[in-house]
Amino acid sequence: MRFDKKNKSFTLYEHDSSNFLSLKANIIPVIYKDRSGCYWFSASCKGLHKTNTIRKSVKFYFPNPFQTKSITDIVFTLCESKTGKIWIGTDMHGLLCFDKQTDKFELFQHDPNNPRSLSHNYVNAIIEDRNGFIWIGTLDGLNKYDPVSGHFENYRRTILGGPSHA
Repeated sequence: MRFDKKNKSFTLYEHDSSNFLSLKANIIPVIYKDRSGCYWFSASCKGLHKTNTIRKSVKFYFPNPFQTKSITDIVFTLCESKTGKIWIGTDMHGLLCFDKQTDKFELFQHDPNNPRSLSHNYVNAIIEDRNGFIWIGTLDGLNKYDPVSGHFENYRRTILGGPSHA
């Protein structure tokens, strides 16, 4: 939905199966505005929309079976880092980092054999702190990602309820 201040009217944007430029679904769990003024919309049908209001263009990022590092799940959360990268948390596909300069994704997933990997693939919260670390909330605790080393630190609760650091 968009509000036109001049005309004092709303424009409703909906999925239209006859228009490939329309939203891919009417349920939008996340809306995020990046520093360049682009709006990012997640869709309940798995994927991400990027709307550039200056250029009046729309770009879609959806599951691509030929690309292992594409969005293959529902997006729950978005965050832009100081470096301009878009961090994307998904339902069960892990964490994606989108580089707007190269138009490519980097995928981070839980690896049970690597204690320095993401603790779970269900990512529901992302924030960057003042030191440039990316904090990720998952179903299995809090994770701190260091973009310099490329490693995760996992913070989980123990069975007794006390904090645990892996």
